[in-house]
Amino acid sequence: MNEPSPLPEDGVPAEEPRDRNGVPSAAFEKRAARRQSLAFVVLLLLAGALGYGFWQHYRLHAEMMATAAARRDFVPTVRTAAVRASESVRLATWPAATEAFEQANIYARASGYISKRNVDIGSLVQADSTSGTFMFTIMQGNVIRTQVFVPQDEAFGLKPGIDAVVHVPEIPDRTFPGKVTRIADALQPGSRTLLTEIDIPNHDGVLAPGIYCTIELHIPRKTPSFSVSADAVIFNAGGLQVAVVENGVVHLRKVSVVRDLGQEVEINSGVKAGDQVVLNPAVDLADGSKVRVRAPATPTS
Repeated sequence: MNEPSPLPEDGVPAEEPRDRNGVPSAAFEKRAARRQSLAFVVLLLLAGALGYGFWQHYRLHAEMMATAAARRDFVPTVRTAAVRASESVRLATWPAATEAFEQANIYARASGYISKRNVDIGSLVQADSTSGTFMFTIMQGNVIRTQVFVPQDEAFGLKPGIDAVVHVPEIPDRTFPGKVTRIADALQPGSRTLLTEIDIPNHDGVLAPGIYCTIELHIPRKTPSFSVSADAVIFNAGGLQVAVVENGVVHLRKVSVVRDLGQEVEINSGVKAGDQVVLNPAVDLADGSKVRVRAPATPTS
């Protein structure tokens, strides 16, 4: 068995050492050790958080640099369409109504049929060239005449002798050729249109005066133009542009649209026949970008 520690010579047990606050030295040392352990744990957690944050920052920076490098080296694939030179003749179509080539009163020397009777047998008539009675209206139907008002932007280049084609909705499988015979000397001030008369031969009598039709005029072009797909036109702060591909490199060129035909537009500058323009170009497509032209899809039977 353990023997008790001997008593001091005076017979009074020795007291445990204490600090200045009266706390025993052993408890103080344990408390200090716990504080040191806690501080070490806190420092370890702080170092781990800092290390994790630095690692996350480094990983995001590396991903961003890799993305930038991939974007710099990426060559997109684009669809292109060839620029076509427009036809030398511009087609313009307007609605119209036919009328007989010649309408005359009874005293006019014209062969035809009576379309309107103004007098009956026994009616009193007056023989006067200025205020005489209109007796009959005679129509000559072997030539049909129609009039159209051509807008100002189409009137330049219009002159007598230009070919015209008449289309009748009720006769879709046949067209009726004609020619411009007369044009007005000036445009209508209110509508800015030019009155134009077209004569259409009607030897077989298929066309009747008064029917509704559409007139297609073949107007020669004053200046050459090019047809481009409307999907290729870019509209941004730089104005109207198209992206032309040359040897795999994009070049943005400013263009001027003269006519909008819906799926196509006519332009008169910036391109030449045979140029390959990008269809539906990306918003960030810049001048000098490298692209890869997509091969046209082969039709499947």
